[in-house]
Amino acid sequence: MSSGVHAFDIVWNGPLGMLAVVGVGTRNAYLRCLANEYCSRAGEQYWGWNLANNRLLHGKRRLRAYPRGKNFSAYKQGEKIRLVLDCDRHVVSFENASGTRLGTAFANLPSVVLYPTIWAGQRLADVSIVYIGHPH
Repeated sequence: MSSGVHAFDIVWNGPLGMLAVVGVGTRNAYLRCLANEYCSRAGEQYWGWNLANNRLLHGKRRLRAYPRGKNFSAYKQGEKIRLVLDCDRHVVSFENASGTRLGTAFANLPSVVLYPTIWAGQRLADVSIVYIGHPH
């Protein structure tokens, strides 16, 4: 995706384990990782939210907790979460199953084609991703 606003509904049906990351990456991001590895080979080409510990990841770095605020309940296996990629504003955000916006996860993304990505640390992970189009 290189322009417009795009939404993807994601449901993590299998076990989360320690690594259950949803996000975006460039075509140069290393897209295959070993179980429980934090995919450090992705370098600066990947931005994701680890649902297992509510931390944002960018390449080798673990960033801040996400979402911010005390009223957020942890992601539960089987819940729908929506990834929103705004290519025009260069922003990624998420919404929970009830449609509540969880805030901006990443801003100032590069002006390149970005792809939705999922990294699972559990071999039995069962994850679905459905392209919704424009979110609203």
